[in-house]
Amino acid sequence: MGFFSVIFHENGELEVPTNVGFVPKEYGKWDFDETSQKIIFVGTDGKPKIRASLPEKLPYGSDTSALKLQLSSSDNDSENMFINDPHLDHFAITKRTNKTYRTFFIPRTAFDYPLFGLLRWNGFNVKIIDHAKKTLDFFNGVYEYLVLHPQIEDVVISRQNIPKTAFSTEHKLAFQSKQNQVSFDYLSGKRAAIIEFLVMVLSEDNLRQFGVGDQRDDETMLYNVINTYFSGRYDLIELSNL
Repeated sequence: MGFFSVIFHENGELEVPTNVGFVPKEYGKWDFDETSQKIIFVGTDGKPKIRASLPEKLPYGSDTSALKLQLSSSDNDSENMFINDPHLDHFAITKRTNKTYRTFFIPRTAFDYPLFGLLRWNGFNVKIIDHAKKTLDFFNGVYEYLVLHPQIEDVVISRQNIPKTAFSTEHKLAFQSKQNQVSFDYLSGKRAAIIEFLVMVLSEDNLRQFGVGDQRDDETMLYNVINTYFSGRYDLIELSNL
């Protein structure tokens, strides 16, 4: 069993190269309407059935594009499309590639599958962090993953199921605003800024654990790091306004 795909031939024929149970009767041939600039899928009865856009670039992958289908019977809230990426044309995958450099981190306890779909269309991979009940454990898991994946450029770290990807300026961190104060439940930024923040947090935590008389709790320590090392280098964002 495979996924449904088509190859467009210059003579108007459609070829289905994948192993599917049957070919829908709407996909007999194809044509092009120059006036509307739409692709037309012609059914096996010779009548136009489905119209589609010309290839449009998608927001993830440098060469990924799609034909968006106009289905009269489809749900207005859904979107149907044929997606093409050059590596899908290969008969064998000989090299692993990763063209998406944006990652959304979330604890497994907060993740549900619809979040993956929403973020994927915004160009984000989703990385689930296990054993992250505590904020510092979560941050440590994010740091370890970033170190092993230097290609990641844009980072969102969320302890809650918040399918939003808000950023500040190039060199600043962005934190969720909670009563006009920093909330560590959601932060974002470029790789360099995020790495610097995580290194300072984890280093301060190590010093606290071995420091004689250091009675700070996790939240107090985090605020100390922000106020000491990142004053003027972060913005507060209202996610509810996005």
